[in-house]
This record gives sequence, structure tokens and C-alpha cells, in this order.
Amino acid sequence: MTIREIQIAVALKSCRHEQSIKPYLKARRDWRASLLAKRLKKET
Repeated sequence: MTIREIQIAVALKSCRHEQSIKPYLKARRDWRASLLAKRLKKET
């Protein structure tokens, strides 16, 4: 997690949006995973 992501997380938590940040973080993780998968396919 980058510093910026942590700042966003803290800001959202302080606004009591803990339920809405979880799907956001999951989406980020899925997006990153798909990006890595694409990169691996290109290399092989």
C-alpha cells in the first residue's frame, strides 16, 4: 500500500466510510493482480 492509499484509507475511516473502503481496496487488489497477469503473459 502506498502512502497515498493509506492517507485515503485514513480519511475515509475518519468519515466512517469503513464499509465503502473495503470494496475499493479489493478492486485495487484485483486490478493490480490482473495487471501483473498481463505483464507475465507478455514476457512468456
